[in-house]
Amino acid sequence: YQYEKAIQKIPLQEIMYFKSDNKKICMILCSGEERIFKGKLTEVEKLLPDLVFLQIHKSYLINYDYVEAYSYEWIKMINGDILNISRAHRKDVKDKLMRHELLE
Repeated sequence: YQYEKAIQKIPLQEIMYFKSDNKKICMILCSGEERIFKGKLTEVEKLLPDLVFLQIHKSYLINYDYVEAYSYEWIKMINGDILNISRAHRKDVKDKLMRHELLE
């Protein structure tokens, strides 16, 4: 990602999820640290592998490996954050989560 005119690199396994808010993206790391940069979540999603990250809402892109629990309407991350799954993404999220569990 780009921050203050410099390219920053973070290993994918250290990223728990991305949260988007009005062209600002907050990257939540496993360490609890947050990194904020400008951009669109749809552009970030294009750069990430499908088998690792999943969009659950227009504002959230999560790393499968850090999902602790989930229901039809929400996902709980290992840090305790509960993220809503939008209606538009529910069927796709359910299918992908189940497929991911089978691959583990």
